[in-house]
Amino acid sequence: MNVLIADDHKIVRMGLSLLLGEEFPGVCIDEAGNGADAIKLLRKKKFDMMLMDFKMPDTDSVELLKQALVYDPALKVLVVSLNPENIFAMLCLKAGAYGYIEKSTGDDNLRNAVKKVASGKKYMSEDVVELMTSHIKTGESADPFSKLTSKEFQVAMHFINGLGNSEICETMNLQSSTVATYKIRIFEKINVRNIHELVQLASQYKIS
Repeated sequence: MNVLIADDHKIVRMGLSLLLGEEFPGVCIDEAGNGADAIKLLRKKKFDMMLMDFKMPDTDSVELLKQALVYDPALKVLVVSLNPENIFAMLCLKAGAYGYIEKSTGDDNLRNAVKKVASGKKYMSEDVVELMTSHIKTGESADPFSKLTSKEFQVAMHFINGLGNSEICETMNLQSSTVATYKIRIFEKINVRNIHELVQLASQYKIS
């Protein structure tokens, strides 16, 4: 089995490599510290599974996930991240990930998630399943940010992290008018009036 680990922290890559080696003797592991390096490896080698962080330097993780699945639609992706699953799990699952798990979880949960995804099954924690069930029953989003499309969420994240319109245009290769349109949609959907309120709401939901 070939596995790609994409995470900007070497100690995390080492830990995941040890876990994979214990669970899958003979596994072949490649590592990447950011999205660009991950894409280079995905272009030249076929992987069965990718474990990826959600937040890496100079990396649009949703776009990385989507690009990875363009190169290989059969690739099984498990997102292993510090970001709270109540916000980010649904986003990643919608983008095609097989599962999402927080780094703060216990070893047993992480092993279970890795084995499940490796076998081709989806992994969702009980909390995420409960959120999905609640959303289906009520028809309402569990949080305001889940109302955003993946592209709107990416733009919102850039605003939250302090980027201005021109910087977002350059980072995402978008026209200024497009970014302005996204900004209007974001404000309307999550009911904020300005960037300050957007940042405050993000802080409330532990988004950074």
